[in-house]
Amino acid sequence: MIFVARVPPPAAPPRRGEDEVVEGSLLVAELGAAAGVAVWRALRDARSWRARGAPPDAQGRLGALRGVRLPQELWAPLAVFACLGDGIGAGDEARLLHASRRIAGWAESNRAWRTALAWEALIASQWPGRNGRRSV
Repeated sequence: MIFVARVPPPAAPPRRGEDEVVEGSLLVAELGAAAGVAVWRALRDARSWRARGAPPDAQGRLGALRGVRLPQELWAPLAVFACLGDGIGAGDEARLLHASRRIAGWAESNRAWRTALAWEALIASQWPGRNGRRSV
């Protein structure tokens, strides 16, 4: 007697939007709702800004950030990215890089490994040659 196993076809690769949802949910699970959403939005804004060469279309993020309960060390770097939506600071790459490093450093010191990795990957891909680790 021969048994034939039916193997389902491989799942289709996730679409970009699904990847973002998964990444966002992982950051929220790691950091908690308020900080996770704020950090994920900043990450998405940074990627969007670098990919399009223009600030993301996300006005009002700074005002929304003011109502979020965040660790003190995250407020300033997240505010840098929230200002991108209002067109403030988009040309100041050194400031954006520094804010990215501060978020990555904070995540690493708090053992939020997924968050640290996501920000380190952003730094490495968006600022090649300037991603050497320094204390911030």
